[in-house]
Amino acid sequence: MIQLPEQVQRSDYRSVASITKARIRRVIALTKKSMGRKLDLSEPLDLGFRSFVLGESNFKPWNVDDASSMPDVLAQNLLMSAESQAAGFSKAGMLWELILKLGFPISSRVDSIVGLTETYGIQTANEESSVATYSLIICLTDNLQIEAVRALAGLSTRKIVALDSAFAGNDQLKTNMVLQMKDAAIEFMTA
Repeated sequence: MIQLPEQVQRSDYRSVASITKARIRRVIALTKKSMGRKLDLSEPLDLGFRSFVLGESNFKPWNVDDASSMPDVLAQNLLMSAESQAAGFSKAGMLWELILKLGFPISSRVDSIVGLTETYGIQTANEESSVATYSLIICLTDNLQIEAVRALAGLSTRKIVALDSAFAGNDQLKTNMVLQMKDAAIEFMTA
């Protein structure tokens, strides 16, 4: 559901969207209460919801207009883009921005990859499996090491995205990762 941030004249809610979220939370609470008395589920039922607010990107935009005719401006833009994160970014915002920009649905399941810092596996709803296979893995760690690169290459996935800044200027490590992903038939890209 998409809801415009239309303002309302109520003291307890600021917008129609906040009223909608409150109603959904009440329905979830009532459903959990009634299900607790009736059902014995072996696996927990996900009754949550995700709420997003449209805002600025968590990534710096690349400005090619200035760079095309002035080499000094191009050099400055290249230096400024070494860090792709915009000011005030959040890791959760980056994660969901990448998931949505790469064409995955908002209903995708996001799992933390055990043993890898700030690394997440993305599954779509129709990919339920007992084996951890992911359509996409997003690595948001700030400092990628060779051990993590090897671990990522051993995961069952089709695509891996890592922050360019995670390589901290170590071109050898980045090249190593590109080659290991190629050998593992995994599409690799940086953000």
